[in-house]
Amino acid sequence: CKASRAALDPYPRRSRQRRRQSKITRDWLCPMRDASESYPTHKLQPHMSILGIDLGTSGCKAASFSADGACLAQAYREYATHQPRPGWAELDSREVWSKVREVISAAAAGAGRDPVTALCTSSFGEAVVPVSNAHRILGSSILCMDTRGAGHAAALERDIGREAFYRIN
Repeated sequence: CKASRAALDPYPRRSRQRRRQSKITRDWLCPMRDASESYPTHKLQPHMSILGIDLGTSGCKAASFSADGACLAQAYREYATHQPRPGWAELDSREVWSKVREVISAAAAGAGRDPVTALCTSSFGEAVVPVSNAHRILGSSILCMDTRGAGHAAALERDIGREAFYRIN
């Protein structure tokens, strides 16, 4: 309800501006509208692009797209999976970060006169990069195919049970 939202909003003018900006962005990025509806063309940014980044287990890629969906530029870099011991599978976090920076730079540069104004990412979800308080990379990322935790998993299954572990995990 508008009345209750206004009563709870300590900054009503700023919130109205945010909602208006959000609607403008939504209208521009998602032009799936009925042809009879009008666009607020005086408020649109005709030169903007969206950068998509995908980090996978064997490489990363980035692509920039114009607001109408045309691919402006794309880049891909591979990195190796390291197996320092049998059953281990890791990525060198420093190498991955370096490659990610390269693809972002290439895809953003290829956007030309359409500066990147939005970002979307996807990644291998289970990998973690350990960092220090100073944001320095401390070690490698352990991948899902790494089996060094198999003994712990078996103990959890034995002590807690598979169903209970699944529910709390």
